[in-house]
Amino acid sequence: MITIKNETIVRVPTLHVVIEEIVKLIKPFDLTTQLNKLNGRPLFIWHGKEDQVVPYPFSEKLYAELAVIYEDALDKLQFGSEEQSGHKFVSHLAVLRSVNWVEQHLGKVPS
Repeated sequence: MITIKNETIVRVPTLHVVIEEIVKLIKPFDLTTQLNKLNGRPLFIWHGKEDQVVPYPFSEKLYAELAVIYEDALDKLQFGSEEQSGHKFVSHLAVLRSVNWVEQHLGKVPS
């Protein structure tokens, strides 16, 4: 805060600074920097190729890194995608595939 001629000026951080601060706060929870914490657990990644919020190549890169870690247990790692799906749209077929995969790896949930 600055005072000039009895006027108070409040400095507001730029959006870039705000984003940097948020990233610092969530960094301890960022699994991409702590892949060892997965410890071989089954993992299903799905990403629409038309995602305008989270770029699709991020998931491809993550999957490639995980494939090295899961080298001896690739059946526990699944990467699914759809050409025309975006950030919020998941097709019925993608939901069915993910449910089937979860059932295979985590067991059926009783009704």
